[in-house]
Amino acid sequence: MASPKIVEGVFAVNKPQSISSAQVLRNLQQVFKSSKFFARWILEERQRRRAAPQAERRRRGNRRVDVKLGHGGTLDPMATGVLIVGVGRGTKSLQSFLDCTKTYHATILFGAATDTYDTLGKVLTRAPYAHLDRQKVEAALQKFQGRIMQRPPLYSALKMDGKPLYEYAREGKKAPREILERPVEAKNVEILKWLSSGSHDYKWPAEEASSEEKKVAQNVMELPQDDPAAQSISLESSLTPPAAIAGLKRKRPGPDSVGEDIAEEPIASKRKEIAPEEADSEASAELKDEGLQYSSSSIATEPPKALVTQTPEAVVSEPPAAVVTEPSAVVTEPSAAVVFESPVPVVTGSAAVINEPPAALLSMTVSSGFYVRSLCHDLGQEVGSLGIMSALTRTRQGDFELGHNVMELEDFSKDEDFWAPKLEQMLLTWQQKESQ
Repeated sequence: MASPKIVEGVFAVNKPQSISSAQVLRNLQQVFKSSKFFARWILEERQRRRAAPQAERRRRGNRRVDVKLGHGGTLDPMATGVLIVGVGRGTKSLQSFLDCTKTYHATILFGAATDTYDTLGKVLTRAPYAHLDRQKVEAALQKFQGRIMQRPPLYSALKMDGKPLYEYAREGKKAPREILERPVEAKNVEILKWLSSGSHDYKWPAEEASSEEKKVAQNVMELPQDDPAAQSISLESSLTPPAAIAGLKRKRPGPDSVGEDIAEEPIASKRKEIAPEEADSEASAELKDEGLQYSSSSIATEPPKALVTQTPEAVVSEPPAAVVTEPSAVVTEPSAAVVFESPVPVVTGSAAVINEPPAALLSMTVSSGFYVRSLCHDLGQEVGSLGIMSALTRTRQGDFELGHNVMELEDFSKDEDFWAPKLEQMLLTWQQKESQ
């Protein structure tokens, strides 16, 4: 289907598990650049470049013309849900989606803390959890409603003295100054479902942090020491980890990374990706955020089977000042499956009874700059235990909501006659709204 006119704008896709936000753009680029729908856009862009000043032509060289794409806020590879995508001049509107509120569904698993605040990190310490129930956690959640102060995770791309925090942690160094709390806002924070012991498959990571890693984290997080009762016995478990995190490990961004969801240089004996749910708020002069929108030349990770892609050249875009474009592509190998250790047994009498930690499915609507991982970490401590994020879904961002006006990524693996009319309607709707 060839579009009768240039169609640009903003739409949303449901990002699947085990794929980065940047890889979603790469998959879409592979489809769009050979489609009839965007043929006219590419033709006119090629003509515009020919007529551009010599300096611009020299800068671009013989770079291939691809559809200009960007996204409006990173999602973890382990996360699913709404990913805003800008096409053509729609990329200039992506900053508004970084600044708007988002709604998340997140699962917190109690009883342990990791360096990344989620189940993709290394275990730092453990704490009791037998005293927890839904009522206690619901009461504690009241502390996290409204305007609150929140400390960003140690492993994040927020900068201090021009250096991302994850680099200090990776080098085993303390940050030059304390990682300060900053104001964020959360509304309608509630428990959607209480997952009692034995009713779910979420597990703590098996990998333990080294003594040096624990020392660095202890200085930043002020964690309690391991509770001997929480790790005195170890049993093998036949349970498999949830599909949401099977096969994933975090990645530490390297020098070629942009924002917080980009691949990075390989690092021996470390997880390889770090990408907070959101890190798009304004920051102080001492602690600055990375840009969060990427062109389609961002990191290549293993794409879903339905969309087999190749690494395209960088997409040339002209985003707002807050956006960083045209990073160098860094390819990383898929990580091996995360291995989970057994549930913690509690000894009663002469028999060991398996007592798995409880979990809870939370819902929240949050402001820009809010870290869901930090909420899980802080909530765990508030209830006299510890907590890590085990699953995350962004259900709404701006006017885009799952089940309402969000396309499935797998739609684009089907015939163009299937996805093009849907995409055209979404882009035209955005254009009409912008013209009002």
